[in-house]
Amino acid sequence: MKSGQSLPVIPTTTRKQSTFSDEERDLAAYFFMKLKNIYGNTYDARYPDEEAVKMAKREYGKQIGRHTREAIHEAYEELKRLKQGGGKEYQFPDPDLVLGLMKATWRAYLSLSDPKHPDYQAPALEDLTKKDENVKQGNKTFTSLKGLFK
Repeated sequence: MKSGQSLPVIPTTTRKQSTFSDEERDLAAYFFMKLKNIYGNTYDARYPDEEAVKMAKREYGKQIGRHTREAIHEAYEELKRLKQGGGKEYQFPDPDLVLGLMKATWRAYLSLSDPKHPDYQAPALEDLTKKDENVKQGNKTFTSLKGLFK
C-alpha cells in the first residue's frame, strides 16, 4: 500500500439492531433506576447523561429481560447487604455484577430443591392416620345417606 492510501471501510455490524418488548424496556428501566438509587453520585459519574444510560440499557436489555422484577429486587437486596459489608468490588455501579447476583440467587434457589444440597429440606409427609379417620367417617356418612333413598 502506498503512502496516503486508506484501507476500505468495512461495516462491523451485520445484523439488524435488536428490538425490545415493552416488558424488557420496563425491566431495564427498573434495573437502572435501582442502580441509580443505590449508587447515587457514583452512578452519575458512570452514566453522566441520558445517552450513556440509553446505551447501557441497549447493551444489557436482553439479559435483564430474562429475569423478573422480583429477581431484580432480590439481587439488589443482596447487593446492598454485600455493599454494606465493605467489599470494594461493590462500591461502583456495575450491571454485570448485579446480573451475576441474579444468576447466583437463582442457582441457590434451584439447589435447595436438590436432595444432595446441604440445606435441602424434604417436604413434610401427609399424616395418613388422619386421612384414614376421615375416610372412615366419610364412609359412615355415605352409608347413612344411602339409607335415606331406600
